[in-house]
Amino acid sequence: MTSDSLHSNERPELFIGLVGAVGTELEKLSSPLSEFLLALNYHSTNPPVRLASLLRDLPKYSTLPTKFIDEYIEKHMWAGDDFRKECEMNDAVAVLGVGKIKEERSQSTSGTSDGRAYVIRSLKNPDEVRSLRRIYGDSFYLIAAYYPFQSRRTHLAKRIALSRNEFPFECHYPKADQLILIDQEEVGASHGQNTRDSFHRADVFVDMSDQEQMKRSIERFIQLLFGNTFHTPTKAEYAMFHAHAAALRSAELGRQVGAAIATRDGDIVAVGCNEVPKAGGGMYWCDDKPDKREFQEGYDANDAEKRVLIAETISILKTAGWLAGSNPKRYGRGFSGQPRAPPRIPRTPKGLED
Repeated sequence: MTSDSLHSNERPELFIGLVGAVGTELEKLSSPLSEFLLALNYHSTNPPVRLASLLRDLPKYSTLPTKFIDEYIEKHMWAGDDFRKECEMNDAVAVLGVGKIKEERSQSTSGTSDGRAYVIRSLKNPDEVRSLRRIYGDSFYLIAAYYPFQSRRTHLAKRIALSRNEFPFECHYPKADQLILIDQEEVGASHGQNTRDSFHRADVFVDMSDQEQMKRSIERFIQLLFGNTFHTPTKAEYAMFHAHAAALRSAELGRQVGAAIATRDGDIVAVGCNEVPKAGGGMYWCDDKPDKREFQEGYDANDAEKRVLIAETISILKTAGWLAGSNPKRYGRGFSGQPRAPPRIPRTPKGLED
């Protein structure tokens, strides 16, 4: 994108998604984002397209509570889960956002979509991210807002206390913890909340604990987006680039992970990844003969070891009489007349775990 195109009447639309764990003050992110976009003659949606609130436009969820913050969050989480499950689409709530954007386009007074930016908050399922990237292509960007756990916990408890007029706010910590846990990941429910698996898919990460630094990060991101070639990578970005490149060397069947060690001055000391170790040192490369990497062997060694450990554990528990249907009386009684304790499960001597 050239500088001339920035001031022309044919500027492309932008779609910016926001992802942050519950308790993160995303409104403090969306406001400076709109300001920096406006400085480049891009008008953003104000307020942002809030996916959770769109559920209330549907008859089934029209009576969702809005008075108490804890009820609002919990019931909207439930509604999002239910809607995704009913539609059998994990991106169903994001599709509502796409429809809302289409509606706002048709109501635009300018009659054109030039110079428009649509801010979407807040994405909670990785399939929502995938679908928005597929629909909007290179025009979609995802910003992840980091806020420390304790800060989120305190902020959420204070909001609950204020909405209910129940103080001190610390008494609402248990409810805040419950909501944070649900939001993080609903294990076993692909249609549920999963901020953990959505967060790392972002194009840029900002630290909400430092407002001034956050604003600088957003301004830098927008300038890079519009073609500023004088912003070079930070030390952390440079190290993460090398870590990502190192991950490409891994062909592990489970997951491919790269790592980079850097000095405080940003110099890369070492890089590595998870891969099958090679006899004599190092790891296998794609042109090695023989190639003993796991995809060549046809099985994941970690999974195989897990199956062995599970089988051994079940066998020991069965022998000890701790499984349903076993007979605990087989061990007789001790001198006190109480049932004798099952035999202790043997442990591998320290240092021989491998």
